[in-house]
Order: sequence, then structure tokens, then C-alpha cells
Amino acid sequence: MPIVNPFLEENSSPDATSLPDNNAPAEWRDPQPLPSTQETPEAFDITLLPRSFQPFVMDASERLSVDPAGVGIPLIIALGATLGRGLAVRPKRDDHWHEFANFWGCIIGRSGSQKSPALDEGLEPLEQFESELRADHLKRVAAWESEYKGAEDAPARPIEPQVKTQGVTLEKLYEILEGNPRGILQVRDELVGFLASLEKPNNAEARAFYLSGNSGKSPYQYKTKHQGENRLDAVCLSLFGAIPPDIFRGWLQDTNQQDGFLQRLQLAVFLDTRPFKLIDRTPNAEAFEVVLNTFRRLRAVNFGSSGYQVGTKFNENKPRSLGFSIGAQEDFNRWIVDLMNRIQSLPDSFASHLSKYRKTLPAYAMLCEIVDGNHPESISLESWQKALRFGLYLESHARRIYQSNLIPERVSAVALGELIVHGELQDGSTVRELIRRGRKELDSPEQVHKALGVLEACGWIHIEHPSNGGRPSKVIRIHPKFLETD
Repeated sequence: MPIVNPFLEENSSPDATSLPDNNAPAEWRDPQPLPSTQETPEAFDITLLPRSFQPFVMDASERLSVDPAGVGIPLIIALGATLGRGLAVRPKRDDHWHEFANFWGCIIGRSGSQKSPALDEGLEPLEQFESELRADHLKRVAAWESEYKGAEDAPARPIEPQVKTQGVTLEKLYEILEGNPRGILQVRDELVGFLASLEKPNNAEARAFYLSGNSGKSPYQYKTKHQGENRLDAVCLSLFGAIPPDIFRGWLQDTNQQDGFLQRLQLAVFLDTRPFKLIDRTPNAEAFEVVLNTFRRLRAVNFGSSGYQVGTKFNENKPRSLGFSIGAQEDFNRWIVDLMNRIQSLPDSFASHLSKYRKTLPAYAMLCEIVDGNHPESISLESWQKALRFGLYLESHARRIYQSNLIPERVSAVALGELIVHGELQDGSTVRELIRRGRKELDSPEQVHKALGVLEACGWIHIEHPSNGGRPSKVIRIHPKFLETD
């Protein structure tokens, strides 16, 4: 018998919070499947991407036979990191509030789901762009050495430009950011090892550093063995990797959800599983070149009142900004009022996650506008509404991440059902005994009583109420079908 019914609608599950007082049934009815604990996230729609990126992502995902999100999400994060602090979005018309497009995210997929090849495809334009940056840097270093090596009044040696790094120490990351004030993307193919390391007490400094770098705006004071006290005027960090779902669930159970680290993984999505199709064709070189040219363009420009300023020196202390058009501003204003009122009735951890859409969606609208727009002076209503649709997609995946907070009675009911199916709960056990066992998802009286209510409504158990005086504990009677032995 299935423990859960994956086709049960979200609002159709029993949600009993108190125990019925009726007597034991003369005849047991057939037990029904328990409600699903799995929120079903939306599928990735290719039109959520900037128009000029869609052919590249479609081509790569088809050749891999993988969910387009596996290519599209790393591509979005890589592009935002490339722009970095070069351009900010200004969500309010007159206020100085601004945000950058440095995103944190991950793709969550089973082993064999092609998540690593998809990640590589999504990051390939950035890899190619960084190769060009390195080649140019070597030329500049050679020229510097030819002209200034050994000279007392020589200018500083050229600093190597970087957009992405992986597996570096915290001290090395400080050094990289000193020379790259736009920001850095940290990539981890298997992200969970990195996340788990940040849970350790001896890595508290690293965790604090990453938390401060999510906004792209916060200064950071640090100390190293070689340089002593130093300061970064603004830390801008992007983060991306891949995680298997079972390992991700384990990390969710262990992580501290109160400091906001989990909530900053705004672009965390579950990959669809789909039948594999063998497609053997030449990659779309034209589509790749369009994307690569966009990376080149976004790294080379700042945005000012007169439009894009190509080739100007980036001033990290005075970021350029782009606001909404009149129509987009009106729509944004309505949306943010609705969002901030809606989250007041949600569980704290999920509300904290959605509250960060205040940054995520305006920043994504900005990316869409500057990728597809022709030197835009503002963010169009079209780009903002695309960002809103992207937000609905992201929220559907966030609901699956926070499902234990959103549908706790379902999670507790399935945990109790597994005890029954595996013979770990005996017929005639008392409710008090079950509470004292303190099993995971059943370690409070509230969780136990909600789970019992769901299982009784589904016909798995019946609660007897002894009337022999005093304060007798209620007795759990298990459906005879679960007591049958082969």
C-alpha cells in the first residue's frame, strides 16, 4: 500500500488538529493513502529567460536531454556575477535603495540527472569570457614587465581580472576581491560539502563573510597573517552549485535557518526528471556567440545618464543605477505592497525567503532589460512582468524546500505512517508513549496529535478513549490490514 498519494490536491488533505471522541468502529473501512508531503514545483519555461538567451539554452538542454533550468539557472547567475556592481537596480523612483544582480542558487537533481553537464553548459560562456580576460591580462603583464620591471617608480603590476573562482581559501578570496571590486562568483559542483563546512564552529568567520557578501553593498573588515588588518569597501559574492535531493534534505535538517543563509539561496530549483532522448548534433555556435557577446558587453560597460559608457574605469564606490519605467514602477509598487502584507501570515523561515524577492525580482528585471534592450534608459513593463513570472516559478520551488514548515501535519502523518508500515508502532500503544518516544517529525505533542488526526481521517488508526477513571492516555488501535503477517 502506498504511504502517500502524490496526486492528492494540496487543500484536499485531512487536517485534523484534535482527536475524535467516537467509539471504535464495529467494522474498519479500507485505509486510504496518506496525503503527499511533496510540493510540486513548476516546470521551467524557456520564455522566462531574456529573448536572446533562449536559443542557446534550448539547444544545450535538448542536446543533453535535461531540464532547461539546469542550463538556464547557472547562466543567469553567471551573467549577474559578470555585471556585478557595475550596475544597480533602483526599485523606488526617488529613494536611494539599490540592489545588485549577484544571485545565490543551486540546481537540485538526482545522480544521473545530467546536472553537472548542464551546469557546465550554462557556465561555458563565462568560461570562454574568462579565457579572453586571462589572455588579455598576460599581454598587459608582458608589456608592464618589458617597460617597468626593475624600475623604482614603476606603476603597480596589472591585477588579474576574475569573475569566477572555486575551492579557494577565505584569505585568498579576500585577495581576489581586493583586485576585483565588481564581485566574484563562487562555483561548487557539489555545493553541499561547502555548505556543510560553513556549519562548523571554526568556520564562523567564513559564514559571516558570505552572509555579508550577499547584498553586494556591505563593507567588511578582516585580518590576515600576511597583511594584517584590512578592509573591503563592498563585498559582492555570487554563489552557485549542484546538490542531490537526498543530501539537500539532510542539509536542510541540520542547517541554521535563522541566520538567513538558506533564504539567500533564491535561485534554488529542482530539476525535472524526463525520459532520455539521444540527440547528436552540432552545438548552435551562433546562439553561443550571442550569449558570449552579452558577457563581453556587460563587463565592459557602466551605465550613466547619457547611456552605456563603454570602456570607462569602473568606480566601485559610485555604482550606476537603472530605475523602472512609469508603467513598470506602478506595477512594482502594487506588487511589493501585496508581497510584504502576504508574508506576515507565513511561517518565519518561508516569509524570510519571500521577503528577499525585493532584491531578486527587480535585479532580474534589470538583467532582462539590459540583455535584450537597446541602451535602455529604464526597465520596461515587459521585463518587470517577466521577472514576476520568474518569481512565481522560484516560489513554487521554494515551497518544496520549506514544505515541512508549510504542511507540517502531512510530514508528521507520513512519519507516523512509516512507523506503522514497518511494524515499529504496536497496536494498543498509548498516545503518551508515542509522544515520549520523540521520533523525528513526532517530537512534540502538537506534531503527534496532528499526525494522529490525519491517520484517523484516512482510516489507518482509531483512537480509543478509556473510561476507567483518572487521566488515562488515549490508546492507538491500528487497522487490521497493517497487522497481517505473511
